[in-house]
Formats: sequence, C-alpha cells, structure tokens
Amino acid sequence: MKLSHVFAILSIAMLGLPGSGMAQKNDRAPPAVQAEFNAFIGKFRAAVKANDAGAVTAMTRFPFLHFSDLRDEAAFRKQVYPKLFTARVRDCLQRGRGAYGLDGEGSHNFSLFCGETIFLMAKRKNDTGFLFAETGVND
Repeated sequence: MKLSHVFAILSIAMLGLPGSGMAQKNDRAPPAVQAEFNAFIGKFRAAVKANDAGAVTAMTRFPFLHFSDLRDEAAFRKQVYPKLFTARVRDCLQRGRGAYGLDGEGSHNFSLFCGETIFLMAKRKNDTGFLFAETGVND
C-alpha cells in the first residue's frame, strides 16, 4: 500500500475521534425533533400571523429572557409582545426554517432571525415540547 493511501485512510478514520479537532459537527436536528419543531412552529406562526398575544403567550417559557431582561407572563403580554411582534416581525417569522443547535445541557434549540433579533425556540431535556424561550441580538 502506498504511503499516501495510508495517510488518507488515517485522516478519514480520525474524523470521528473525539478531540481530534477534525470531528464533524452535526447541525441537523434528529428527524423526530425536527418533526416536533415543525408542528410547534406551525402553531406558533399561526398565532403570530393572527396577532394572538394570548396564544403566543401560551407557547412561551417563563420567566422569558428578552435580550438581557427576565420577564414574567404579565410583563411579556403587556410590555414585550406589543413592541416585539410588529407587523414586520410577524411577517418575517412566517419564513425560514430555523437554525438548529443542541446545547451542552441537552436542549434542542432552533433560532429564527428577523432583522437584528434572534427568536429562540427550545425544548429542554425534560420538557414535553418546544416553547418560545428567549430573544437576543443578532450579531
């Protein structure tokens, strides 16, 4: 066997080794998680399109992290929702697949981007489903 073939085989084998610096990152949600998110985001988008603050609130985790401030349900409904869910944002949230991520605590996350804001939908390890979890700056 040629030396170049040996190096090629070793390089391919090393891709899967932890800590090799070459391990491939999986940025795709498992099919069951993707299906669950698709069902959630369909309902969420319908509520947003209808400008139904009550339905959106029911799909939100509290306390809600709005940029760097924690808000309870009452503050979300009265202060955050009217300012955050403008007609432009409601329209924007109707599009896009969402970027998937799995954090170190086992939470499945999908980020939707609208202008300067990231909308994070998350399912924590012990949650029964996805919830609108937080907003942040799209930097």
